[in-house]
Amino acid sequence: MYAKEGRYPSRRSHLALQKYRLDRPHMFSTGGILPTNGKHWWELRRRAQKSMNKVSAVASRLPQVDEVCKEFAELISKVRREGSGRVGHFLDLQKRLFLELTITSLLEVRLGKLDDHSDEAEQLAHAVDETNCVVLPTDNGLQLWKYVRTPMYRRLVSAQDTIYRIAFKYVETKDDELRHARQKKKAEGESEPDTKHVTSILESFFESGLEDKDIVGLVSDTLMGGIDTGAYTMAYVLYSLANNQDKQDLLALEARRLLDASDGKVTTKVLSEARYLKAVMKETYRLHPISIGVGRVIQEDTVIRGFRIPKETVVVTQNQVISRLPEHFPDPQRFLPERWLHKAPPAHPFVVLPFGHGPRSCIGRRMAEQNLQTIILQVGSCSSVRMAKYILTERKHMVSRCG
Repeated sequence: MYAKEGRYPSRRSHLALQKYRLDRPHMFSTGGILPTNGKHWWELRRRAQKSMNKVSAVASRLPQVDEVCKEFAELISKVRREGSGRVGHFLDLQKRLFLELTITSLLEVRLGKLDDHSDEAEQLAHAVDETNCVVLPTDNGLQLWKYVRTPMYRRLVSAQDTIYRIAFKYVETKDDELRHARQKKKAEGESEPDTKHVTSILESFFESGLEDKDIVGLVSDTLMGGIDTGAYTMAYVLYSLANNQDKQDLLALEARRLLDASDGKVTTKVLSEARYLKAVMKETYRLHPISIGVGRVIQEDTVIRGFRIPKETVVVTQNQVISRLPEHFPDPQRFLPERWLHKAPPAHPFVVLPFGHGPRSCIGRRMAEQNLQTIILQVGSCSSVRMAKYILTERKHMVSRCG
């Protein structure tokens, strides 16, 4: 499939979102990085990924990310003390956490304390939830929303209006801030670049030549992509550790050793040395991938394993299935992070693809991994996780409540 995806890999998703944006040329230049295909997609992706994949830009936000993660760990400890050791509505707390982490990493601001239910945070979280809830039903079926404003499409419009309003506000604020800084520098006669200043992701967007409308779209897409996936991945990491106390103990030992040596702070050095943490993450991606697999629209008639696939057919890999097959992993149902500690990879590189593959892989991967690894280290160093008996009957709530 990957050999036949062509220069501009094509996918078919977020179609209603594309209509929403293309119907509003005063707000957006394109349908955005999620639904757009072809050369227009590549021009947007090429510029954006230079900013989002810049190691220094992502790492520059690590101190603020660590601060949010410490706050979350303290909040969990407080809730556990007040709730006889249990934390209710934990997934909702995780979504609030990853909303704050995404905003902090990308927009360089805080919406508020994690236990402070600010109106803006609540509105944004609800809007992201609503959007993600309507993607699947609007991508499939009769797609009447293309011709009339169906109830499902109206939900999308309302949610996207909220996301746009908040994203635009912060992008405009940053643009003004950078403009004033340039004017001040010019007035003071400074011509030499500040070699000590590390350009952030948002600053890099402005320097890349992207239009403001494109930047607002990228910020909106990152918010939609970063909150639920981060929260669900963290939930599955903790679920796996709670069911495997020996692995949880090993992770806790590593977390405490590294954090004790860094005054309790997660730094780039700490992350680079957290080998067992990375193995835990990879094993979680294998056993509990957030996505079924990778979807592509086949660009030309082809044959895959004896099956003729016509051009324009949507093909989705089944990574959720193949990552649990014994021919790829011995004892595949066991949570065994140690299998990832060997120098040689334990399986074919296409078997476990939590962030997709190739040019259309997750553009925010570096930021997402930094956020996930930081929170697991901070929580793992000071809390133990156990399975409550009732969780088996409530696992259905791992799925978003989409009405």
